Amino acid sequence: MNEARFAQLLEIYGAVPDRWPAADRAAALALVVRSSRAAGMLAEAAALDRAIEASRSPVAPEALARLRHRIAADVARLPAPRPRPRLFGALARLEPFAPAGVGALAVLAVGFAWIIWGSPDQDFVMNGPQTLTLLGSLL
Repeated sequence: MNEARFAQLLEIYGAVPDRWPAADRAAALALVVRSSRAAGMLAEAAALDRAIEASRSPVAPEALARLRHRIAADVARLPAPRPRPRLFGALARLEPFAPAGVGALAVLAVGFAWIIWGSPDQDFVMNGPQTLTLLGSLL
């Protein structure tokens, strides 16, 4: 831990060590013990934290109650969400895959039509011995 990193900790998290990252806390406290400059930086940061805390105006309980009441009234006026049927909820989760599904359906339809209505040319139909000859030549 060096003084530049310690200054960053003070700027980001303030002078309270409990707010500092746990990984840096022990090294930062050790630096404060061994460095008078780091101790001075910590004192300045603590004074700044106290000044900021003192500048905050307290919230009036009545104002806070009015704000809570207004928020609750606004929430009560919101329309209640309608429950979605389970089937449509499942289909809605599949919506990103719709283009792929349409493409797959088109391929299936073309394949089905080809199988059903396409008749093979009799010249290309092989009988048993021709099939065995072809398989034998491949092996």
